[in-house]
Amino acid sequence: MKSVIMVDGHYELGIPFKIDPPEQPENHLMAERRLQSLKRRLLMNPDLLKHYTKEMEAVMARKHADRVVTKGADEVQGRCWYLPCHCVTNPNKPEKL
Repeated sequence: MKSVIMVDGHYELGIPFKIDPPEQPENHLMAERRLQSLKRRLLMNPDLLKHYTKEMEAVMARKHADRVVTKGADEVQGRCWYLPCHCVTNPNKPEKL
């Protein structure tokens, strides 16, 4: 790999796929189905809905995700991949989602 270098006894690697990213598979339908399933789950549990909403707002505020308004040119070119939505809870850590 050309981007691997040794710096102060540690390896550093370049950001993968920054120059020549691979095409992503079309997953809009699967992500939409997952979203509908999540919506049903959240509507049945108001506390989970409140917690999930708070977490998603934090993700958006940190710019780790963007709201999708319309299908863009990147999707047509195979450069758009939708992150399937779901939430994972742990009874031992009720404050985390």
